[in-house]
Amino acid sequence: MAKARKALINYLCGQIAALRGARNLDIFLYMPRFLRSVRLALHPAQIINQNGMTGNDGNLLMAFHTQCQRLYLWKVNDTEMPTINKCSAAIVAFFLLISALLPAGCRNHGEHAGEATQADSAHYDVLRERQVKDDFFNSASSPLLAGERGKFYGLDYFPVNPELRFQVRLQRYSSPRAIRMATNTGEIRSGLLYGFFEFEVEDRNCHVQVYRLEESFSEPALFIPFLDATSGEETYEGGRYIDLIENTSGIYDLDFNRAYNPYCAYNPEYSCPAPPIENTVTAHIRAGEKKYKH
Repeated sequence: MAKARKALINYLCGQIAALRGARNLDIFLYMPRFLRSVRLALHPAQIINQNGMTGNDGNLLMAFHTQCQRLYLWKVNDTEMPTINKCSAAIVAFFLLISALLPAGCRNHGEHAGEATQADSAHYDVLRERQVKDDFFNSASSPLLAGERGKFYGLDYFPVNPELRFQVRLQRYSSPRAIRMATNTGEIRSGLLYGFFEFEVEDRNCHVQVYRLEESFSEPALFIPFLDATSGEETYEGGRYIDLIENTSGIYDLDFNRAYNPYCAYNPEYSCPAPPIENTVTAHIRAGEKKYKH
């Protein structure tokens, strides 16, 4: 254990020291909450929105603690790079060592280390996707109303929850049934009722129907629109979506951390399919995107 901590601290020192003059940074550190004050003291730069970047200029330093569910992001300008040196590394390493010695319920232990590594990778992917989406919403192609673009600082999400990510088999119907799905604007979308997924949330057996819309027949896209017990309160009343690419194995990662709002949640001019009543999950799916506040 002591050797592992020493190796981690040495690695951390090397990483921070290497930041001098570096560009386009993506550095992930395991840090408990109290290290936020250390981070602020070392880097008194612009704090980035918790859910993603506010711009592409400059450098971005990131610290993410999986179990504590905290993502720390801040800008590092070129003129500030020399302040990140071995002295800073030593300070952070010292606090990291102290945190390793303290009892903490959000650290990984022994047999769960491999699971944590996989979870870290999944969390990283979700967070990067959210950053890309925030950048898109700040672009000229943003679906936001014109009057809201100038005051957009990022979408709101639940913390990434690995317990709402399921590896499930698609139960395909032997004869997919043609369906017609209504939209918020009164239009009709045609497609196929393709199969369903089963999973368990809050000790309840849940399932969602899986569709293929006619407009996506040219590519192997599966569409899961759904409502849940948070709809209309914490999340958009019109439901949320999950998209998957069809594969040949039939096994899918049904990750509710990737659940997103349809564009009509931001702009009523968009036409969005409404989740069929059969796709109402009675449990609370507290993962993915929250309700957008105009």
